[in-house]
Amino acid sequence: MTNVFYMELNDLNYELERSAEILRVLAHPVRLQIVHQLLGKKTLNVTELQQILTLPQSTVSQHLHKMRSHKV
Repeated sequence: MTNVFYMELNDLNYELERSAEILRVLAHPVRLQIVHQLLGKKTLNVTELQQILTLPQSTVSQHLHKMRSHKV
């Protein structure tokens, strides 16, 4: 029973750490805008996001890279 409790606690700790990491990555207004646009349209390429957000392509790409590298 004790081992099961610690396994569940470890799983919970992992999930909480992962949730905190996702929130840290999303804690930027541009990344929140990207997520908002993707939720509404499902798929957009960098050029489409750039036009919608009126940001330079390099800025959009950098934010997408950060999200992808953290598997968000």
